[in-house]
Amino acid sequence: MGKYLGSIVLSVLILGVQTANAQQNLAQQASLIFEQSCLGCHGPHGSFTENLVIESAQGLIDSGAVVPGNPDASVLYTRLLHPDPVKRMPLGEQLSPQAIQAINAWITAGAPSWEVQHDAKFITTDEMLTAIQQHIRTLDAFDRPFARYFTTTHLYNAGESLEALSAYRVALSKLVNSLSWGFQIVNPEPINTAETLFYIDLRQYGWDERNAWPQIENVYPYAIAFDAKTQGSHLLKYTFLQGEMRCDVPFVHVDWFLATAALPPLYHDILALPDTERELERQLGIDVERNLRNAPGIRVWRAGTNDSGVSNHNRVVERHTFQYGAYWKSHDFAGSAGAQNIFTHPLSFERDGGEVIFNLPNGLQGYYVADGLGNRIDVAPTEIVSNPAASDPAVRNGLSCIGCHTEGMKTFEDAVRTVIEQTRNPNFNKPHALRLYVEQTVMDDLLEQDTARYRTALETTGGVFGGIEPVHRFVEKFQGPIEAPSAAAAVGLETQTFLTEIEKKSSLQNLGLAGLLSGGNVKRDVWTDQFQDIITALNTPEVIRPEPEPTPDVIIPDPDPITGVYIPDRNLRAVIAGRLGKSVSEPITRKEMARIEEIDLEERNN
Repeated sequence: MGKYLGSIVLSVLILGVQTANAQQNLAQQASLIFEQSCLGCHGPHGSFTENLVIESAQGLIDSGAVVPGNPDASVLYTRLLHPDPVKRMPLGEQLSPQAIQAINAWITAGAPSWEVQHDAKFITTDEMLTAIQQHIRTLDAFDRPFARYFTTTHLYNAGESLEALSAYRVALSKLVNSLSWGFQIVNPEPINTAETLFYIDLRQYGWDERNAWPQIENVYPYAIAFDAKTQGSHLLKYTFLQGEMRCDVPFVHVDWFLATAALPPLYHDILALPDTERELERQLGIDVERNLRNAPGIRVWRAGTNDSGVSNHNRVVERHTFQYGAYWKSHDFAGSAGAQNIFTHPLSFERDGGEVIFNLPNGLQGYYVADGLGNRIDVAPTEIVSNPAASDPAVRNGLSCIGCHTEGMKTFEDAVRTVIEQTRNPNFNKPHALRLYVEQTVMDDLLEQDTARYRTALETTGGVFGGIEPVHRFVEKFQGPIEAPSAAAAVGLETQTFLTEIEKKSSLQNLGLAGLLSGGNVKRDVWTDQFQDIITALNTPEVIRPEPEPTPDVIIPDPDPITGVYIPDRNLRAVIAGRLGKSVSEPITRKEMARIEEIDLEERNN
């Protein structure tokens, strides 16, 4: 992020280019910095909104937090530089110099708004299906079963900014290629003018061999079942696509794919990652034990530290070379004593878990998290490793690694080799340990090679090396609540049309959508769980059921002032009337009451 932001800021400041495009570029960079580092506390739904809410550029200006053209008079900016860590923002950390410079340049440029929405015609479901149909017909009949599509049409229709739509495309390219066993970076190809539909060929990612798409469509919740009576033309086109592509779901939403395929189990399923670390190494052609025994410093290198920033205790990182590049394996510990002490047991430590980062054939990285025995797990125990900088500190395979390793492997300083050198008579094979725990310069050179490989691959996807990580950004956004424009676009309707349907149909109101009429929202999990019911309700005419006729109350006559008896309990009166052979509405005299000596309690309750 730092180098990218720095290059933008310097180019604008040095050249003095204050065009609309340059200002919008600055505004978007400021927005991304706020989104990544500030909104968790000071966003509209943040935990510290009493003194500052960051929702729009104009809102910051109106509140006095930003003075356009004057960073030094802007509280938002000066708090970034405050010498007191308690008062400096973000709390507990400090933005990079490049990020601070970007905020400075944005305020200096007049704090232009980042809320630039596209002003374009709504793309109908029919237009979307027609575009895919036209594209599939350009493909050879042999290739059509391997064609699939991703769509941001619903995001476009909901009014997402052009910057966000562009970033979604980059995030899609990065994730698809990060789930690929192909040897080349192949980015999804836009097929329509608005660039909201993207085509891929399953074979280019090895997804045809690994049965990846059926894994995706098995869990995809937003496939629309078109109604034959009211949406006959849609159904015909959709059925045509299913037949040509030989699948149930020809296209999926990009935001759903990012949020789901970046996490287990789908992350594991698409990459077909095996159940154990040993099996993964066998598939990749890596003999770890042989490398450690016969090729230290040639096919395997190690370093160790007690200050990794991720592990709570010691950590050993181990790099093996293999056919696709580097296979990095970490060893993590729940404690630091005994066999968990890497400084006294550099060759025979007993680990409690580990993470693997390995080059895919295209140069990007795959990830794997294992327990102490090498069994694959979805989430690493936080008592062993965690990510304190993230809103969710748990290390989840796929997403957590993607969000952390934006520049490939992290740099580190080895602390074990020095201890080995200074230990005179160790309880381990000292020469072998020194061959394995190499000089820092050797490990630095290996890291530089791996970083260069990763950077080339990342930039080919359209990603920015060191920039704000797009997949992680949109996963968090997807998990937020659904508002009316997004809900309407997801079902293929314009906002007002959708709201009118909710207003007319109690079936939609009973699904919890009534709140959208007054500007409310729906939680993501509720929306997903009820999506098919919502589609059914939209396709089903409202049935107006007549209200049932009110049951007339039984009229109990007032008691005769002379002979009548007043019995206020209706149930008791019914029992007495029944014993006397009378109807409930007939009066009961004192003489008749005298004939009844007792009433059973159960008879009364019945």
